[in-house]
Amino acid sequence: KGFFSSCCLPYSSSTEVYTSQVGLQTLVPCVLIRVGGWSIEPVMHGLGIVMALCLAATLTAFAFYIGKEFGKGTGFIFWLLVALSDGLVFIGRNVGRVYFLFLLPFVVSWFLYPRVLDKRLRPVAFLWIIGGLIFIRACCGYEFITNVILSASVAPLYFGIVRKLPFRIMTAHVMKITVVGVVAFAVALSVNIIQTSCYYGSINDGFRVVYGKAAARTIGPESQLKDLGRDGGDSLRPFETPFSVLSTSLRVRATTLPFGVGINPNSNFPTFLSFFQLGLPLAIFPFLVGMWVPVLARYQRELFALSAALIWSMLGTTTWLFMAAGWTSHHYHIIDLVFYIAYLPMLFVVFGRIVVVLIEQVVSCFSGATGRRCAVKAHQSAKT
Repeated sequence: KGFFSSCCLPYSSSTEVYTSQVGLQTLVPCVLIRVGGWSIEPVMHGLGIVMALCLAATLTAFAFYIGKEFGKGTGFIFWLLVALSDGLVFIGRNVGRVYFLFLLPFVVSWFLYPRVLDKRLRPVAFLWIIGGLIFIRACCGYEFITNVILSASVAPLYFGIVRKLPFRIMTAHVMKITVVGVVAFAVALSVNIIQTSCYYGSINDGFRVVYGKAAARTIGPESQLKDLGRDGGDSLRPFETPFSVLSTSLRVRATTLPFGVGINPNSNFPTFLSFFQLGLPLAIFPFLVGMWVPVLARYQRELFALSAALIWSMLGTTTWLFMAAGWTSHHYHIIDLVFYIAYLPMLFVVFGRIVVVLIEQVVSCFSGATGRRCAVKAHQSAKT
């Protein structure tokens, strides 16, 4: 209602305009309803199916890529863990979140960055593509935007280590991607300010409503916007700190669907005690490959690069929990979604790759001369 007369700002209720995003995802249904003459029920139902298919297609394409890059076994394990992740399963058809757009910068960078290194794609073109994806995502909402920006640099970090790029060049690429992402976010924010300025009839009021909400939802004070008809309640609650918000956020659901834990709304799968702690031994594993499993020493650089990418994605996840502490403290019920943007997909890849490597090691230990060498090495390690 009134979408085109509110400077294309979406409505959060039948009377209240939502000023904290551009609202690009609401443009399509509004055009179909207003111009096409469709009723709202079939339009939203159909869009929900399209959103779910887009997310499934994004993750399936990434699973095939992982299978090509690291082997079919790794790709299958990744696909299986994704299919068992209820956070992804149930958010897929959400028209408001458009969740596949959160993942596109992360996934597309894995496909395109090797082409940049092979000189089959110009670096400028790569940056334009990543910046465009981040801009489109930001126009649909600013949630998890720091994680979205940093997720695009996970693949460059991995390939930089695997291909032995100089540290200076590798960090320069990561910084360029981050800067481009910040610029894309700033452009989307500027569009939002133009919208709110048109809606309120004043550049000062348009800027004030966007800045006030943004400050409250990060670590700033409560917004003072009652004269503009905007309620408060967005800032960090008095009894919480950014560190307590982080601690609470780590107790979220992960792969609860196969265990039936998520059926009970009062029971959450503690990520801190599972996936985050699991990530630490996975990161240490590559250093032990050459020491305890010399026959697989050829995988050491690859596994080390995967672990570095895993740690980087973990750090990227925490940026949103810290910087948007105000928003997070009011949205614990959906905070598990931030972990799926880069960290948990990377964890699934690393876990699957290590499982495949260990299976290959076991098989090789039971085959001919290799088995005898493994037995000798195991005996020496036991004596040590």
